[in-house]
Parts: sequence; C-alpha cells; structure tokens
Amino acid sequence: MNQLQDQNQVGESLTEMLEILDELHSVASDGQDAPHYSGMTRKELLSLLREIAFTAQETIREIQSHKTVQMPILRLVDEQQKIEKVG
Repeated sequence: MNQLQDQNQVGESLTEMLEILDELHSVASDGQDAPHYSGMTRKELLSLLREIAFTAQETIREIQSHKTVQMPILRLVDEQQKIEKVG
C-alpha cells in the first residue's frame, strides 16, 4: 500500500469511528443499554471511551502545538536588480 492509500484509510477509519461513537451516543441518550449494545461490560466501555477521549485530546494538542512549515517566498527579479546585486 502506498502512503496516499494509507492516508485515505486513516481518514475513512476516523470517519467510521465517529459514526460508531455517534450511534453509541444515541443509544445512551435514548436510555438504552449502551454496554449491551457495544458487547462490552459497562466498565470496559467506559474505560475504552475515556482512552479514546484522552488520545483524541492529546492528538489535538500535538497537532496544534506544531507550527506550520512556511514555504520560502519566491520573488521575480528583473534584469536591473540582478545587475545591481552582482556589481
């Protein structure tokens, strides 16, 4: 698999994860048994959700802390400017 395919898979996986979390949220909001819905115990589900939330927050923090690499600015120079710099 090339890097672009990997990136597309990550994006798709994140989108799927969000959809699953949204569905789980709907189940919990409707007063249904979210642990049963997930196939996990209440303790397992809460632990996993806390880990997902922590990892997401840390990832956001890391992404925001890295400064964007600025590309050098290219300028057009006319012939007179080139002559003055050389001479």
